[in-house]
Amino acid sequence: MFNLGRWMLLSAWLGLALPTQGTNASFQPSDYSKKTTVCQAIRRGEVDEIVDIRLSHVDINAAAPTTIVMVHGWPSLWSTWSNQIMQFKDDYHLIVPDLRGFGESTHPGEPQSSGTMGDMVSDLVCILESANVSSAICMGHDWGSAICYEAARARPDIFTGVVGAAIPYLPSVGHYVPIENLLPLFPALTYQLFFDRKTKEAVRELDTDIRRTTRATLRTVASPPPSHFLKNADSFLAAWDDVKEIDPVPFFSQEEEDYFVEQYGIQGFKNTMSTPNAASSVTITAKPIDHIARHREGNVYLLPSDELEAQRLQLQHGLLRELFEGRIVYPPVTINDGDEVLDIGTGNGVWALEFADTHPNASNAKITGIDIGARLFPLSPPSNVRFHTVDVLNLPPSWDARFTFVHQRNLIAALQYNQWETVIASIYRITAPGGWVQFLEPNASAHMERCGPVSNKFMEMLDRLEKAVGLDFKCALRLSSLLKHAGFVNVHTERRVMELGEWDGELGKKYAENEISIFRGFKTPVLNQGGLGIVTNEQEFDKFMDDMEEEWNSKPSLAIGWYYTTGQKVAM
Repeated sequence: MFNLGRWMLLSAWLGLALPTQGTNASFQPSDYSKKTTVCQAIRRGEVDEIVDIRLSHVDINAAAPTTIVMVHGWPSLWSTWSNQIMQFKDDYHLIVPDLRGFGESTHPGEPQSSGTMGDMVSDLVCILESANVSSAICMGHDWGSAICYEAARARPDIFTGVVGAAIPYLPSVGHYVPIENLLPLFPALTYQLFFDRKTKEAVRELDTDIRRTTRATLRTVASPPPSHFLKNADSFLAAWDDVKEIDPVPFFSQEEEDYFVEQYGIQGFKNTMSTPNAASSVTITAKPIDHIARHREGNVYLLPSDELEAQRLQLQHGLLRELFEGRIVYPPVTINDGDEVLDIGTGNGVWALEFADTHPNASNAKITGIDIGARLFPLSPPSNVRFHTVDVLNLPPSWDARFTFVHQRNLIAALQYNQWETVIASIYRITAPGGWVQFLEPNASAHMERCGPVSNKFMEMLDRLEKAVGLDFKCALRLSSLLKHAGFVNVHTERRVMELGEWDGELGKKYAENEISIFRGFKTPVLNQGGLGIVTNEQEFDKFMDDMEEEWNSKPSLAIGWYYTTGQKVAM
């Protein structure tokens, strides 16, 4: 959304000045040829699909040593960077895309679920790779700034600098604040309720007269919109109803406005409506209960994604290493130069980083960690370790027979019962002939032993949660047969037991701290299910966890079995 103060802030950062007449007479969109890059994208629905999308972009001065990627906001196009293009085009390599769903850039469909921040970052990376660019500065405006912030967090190996305007930097962890709660302070955010709750009506209104929509939205202080613009939860343009013809966009030339209207006429606004939602996925992420949930629509992952969870994952990694005699690799896998290793459900990347640091010849391998969100990814991984937002339910076709070694652990709280067979079949597909896989999962019910009364009650709640969300808390017991069914050979399983509580010494105390942290993270899903007949509110849940932790520490009460299962793909 245009705002003079925001653009003045951007100008100050970039050493630019706003044009005195509001337009840049020397900039004509028609002077620039556009390139198209075909990239893979996820179309999310009842069944997720990998589809091709075509991303349009302008590529200027490719010989320059430093690349700037310019990421527009809403409603914008590549051409709205006209002042910056004219300023930097002689000194920098500029890549200026129309993001998915805008102008000539296509969209996978399902705009409200297939336009996440991770998706947008993947699009930028794809464009850079097609241009043979290994590093770039990401410059964003409006929600494009949020994309750049996410790009730097997710791919610090590529994005070496960030410039953001209009939206301040937001760290990966923050408190949940619903839009409704912000309206008393920022009533001009009310339009977002219209976009979110009445998306079809909003698209229809915006598409009816694209030139009128454009002129209504892009104003300046000298030529402002009506005072009640953006403050209606049932219409975006109603504030302009008394204005028969809105004045032209004051900072566009006639050609720029004509071009803008023409480009939005290609697809209309429908596929741009993922952008306010994408921005919200970064700026309003936390659930209003302690932890930030790590899930997207259609994903049932129970555990959070915040700094507390990152710390817990670090602790758990060390405990599991100790439980399995100092090992983080269980099969007899050999890593040769150029081999690739995949870490599924990487979280904060702790396993991938230790593998890269300690496994023989790992320094000459390519190690990839994937997860459904980038919030916990390490900021400065080694050059041979990279992290991507990829869902294990949608492993790319280009990964077929690619990985010499695949590691997956702790997806017990992420995959539904009927998804495990599909996931393991996909992992078989991406494993190289002769390659190895290893899975590490706890058995969260049948092998919890000597439960005290509070722990017994918790087990009852866990069983109800399992049924309510369709997970499989006994998946560890099925892994061996699932691997064999997928075609793996040399399948082997081993079990170790974690005794929980101070009564078992310092190690038992650490085990208990890890497990109680996991179970406290179940607060949101349990309360979302109405408390499952065990608790009714946050306070009751917290006390329930306190009582269970006290029970563990006072006497032998509960133990958890951890199972690793390994298998090998038949060599060709």
